[in-house]
Amino acid sequence: MNSKKGKSGQKGKRLAKTASLKGSPKQWPADTRLGAPRTAKRQEQPAGAYTVVAPDPGVTNLDKIKHVVVLMMENRSFDQMLGYLRLNGTRDDMNGLAPGSGNAYNGKSYPVFHQTSTTLRSRQDPCHDGRCVAEQLADDNQGFVRNYAETHPDRVSELVVRGIYTLTRAELEWYYQFGVSEMFPDKWERFVAPIPEAERGDMMAAYRKRLVGSDRKAQLEAARAWSLWEGETITLLPEPETSDKFGEDDYAIAFARIENHYFVHAGWLDEGQLLRDAWKLKDIPGTIVHGRYDMPCPARYAWALHKAWPKADFHLIEGAGHAYSEPGILDRLIRATDKFAGK
Repeated sequence: MNSKKGKSGQKGKRLAKTASLKGSPKQWPADTRLGAPRTAKRQEQPAGAYTVVAPDPGVTNLDKIKHVVVLMMENRSFDQMLGYLRLNGTRDDMNGLAPGSGNAYNGKSYPVFHQTSTTLRSRQDPCHDGRCVAEQLADDNQGFVRNYAETHPDRVSELVVRGIYTLTRAELEWYYQFGVSEMFPDKWERFVAPIPEAERGDMMAAYRKRLVGSDRKAQLEAARAWSLWEGETITLLPEPETSDKFGEDDYAIAFARIENHYFVHAGWLDEGQLLRDAWKLKDIPGTIVHGRYDMPCPARYAWALHKAWPKADFHLIEGAGHAYSEPGILDRLIRATDKFAGK
């Protein structure tokens, strides 16, 4: 008896959920029916032969979503989750890939196409371990191209790299401990200001303590100081249109926390690993572009890469710092891509 009452109660509860939907299940909106084709077939059965199940409220909630933001490292992550909905014609209102979309690299076009499988072959797949991800994120994500080229040299026809940074301890200390501080004493004073003198022996660690801490005010103060230190030292001459964004709260928090996180761990790289493994690029034509007065990235490491990769053209740009937007650097990058594109 108790068992029957339990079932009866459950059935009554399930039917009660459908009371707010007017009309028969066949008249309900298609996205609120469980398997529309099967609903029509069930209606041919005698009354009481089946139980109508209320629609999943989660489906209706999808209509409340206005924007979806996906942080990704690879295009395929976005394609598999959301972008593909528009590419295959399922959701025209989705701001994703569309028929005719494509990517360009070194003057070549790579159109997006339907794949029969979402699994990449090993020769297509980038490296996924911590060391590779750290390298991929380096140099404003330019490291992704370099890392892929080292992982799959047979899949890369040419390579253009700019602002060489190999994440050695010497490079990190040059920028965050002693070196660039001698060139910009006024800006360095603002950089060290949030850190008590007793903690200044390891500036990266001291900043990490505040950037991951729970004190929002201290976190924001540290983020802005860290971010502006870079924004104001990456160009040869002051360039407010480049540096101003580094002081914006949201930008500074994101920039400082990500960069500091990777630098504190030296990119999870062995000391000198990038130059040690540069021989893997030996058969790939390339171009190295580096500003003579690049403060964050000492030119000696770009020169060392050139010596380890002699097949690459080397351009040390006079009158330029680190930013790609500086005229001499941008001009040489465009020339390099035009060359490889056969223009």
